[in-house]
Amino acid sequence: MEVKHQEITLDLNDNRNYTLLKAHQGDRGTRFIDVSLKHSGEDFILQENYTAIVKASNNGVTKGLNQCEIDIENNKVIVELTDTMLDTAGVLTCEISILENRQIVTSQIFSINVVLSAVTDEEGITESEVYGYLVELLKKNAEIADEAKFIEDIIENFGTVTDVSQILEQVRLNSQSVSFLTEK
Repeated sequence: MEVKHQEITLDLNDNRNYTLLKAHQGDRGTRFIDVSLKHSGEDFILQENYTAIVKASNNGVTKGLNQCEIDIENNKVIVELTDTMLDTAGVLTCEISILENRQIVTSQIFSINVVLSAVTDEEGITESEVYGYLVELLKKNAEIADEAKFIEDIIENFGTVTDVSQILEQVRLNSQSVSFLTEK
């Protein structure tokens, strides 16, 4: 799956916030930003010996301090929005730092609106009747497990059975559990 990268230009000598970008809570391995850097309006030329770091926070909580890919050919820093960066809905505040030896220069701040996912508690899916098909499959799976346990019990106790009527009585008592035997 390939999702188009978002593109922005940031100036190393500007401190105003950039236009708000968008991403979706819970996305994984598909959200990237191609960053072009300027220095007082002029292209900032990236070098092979540079290291690029994205710093990200959401409501004051650090969400990323990650190394970024530097695309020398296209003179861009490629920022991946990681699982951790996108795990919380809200405004993700970011900046890019370029490091060379002991020198560091940091871009202006940019923001990403991490849109709330429709379902944030995936474990809650199994508890909701809204997910009818999934719930039905889970119920069917539980029924099959019960039926298998019942058959296993019969097989384990087969040697102690002295009368076929004992098995028939057990089947009658558990007729719902062994409905698959009579469906054929």
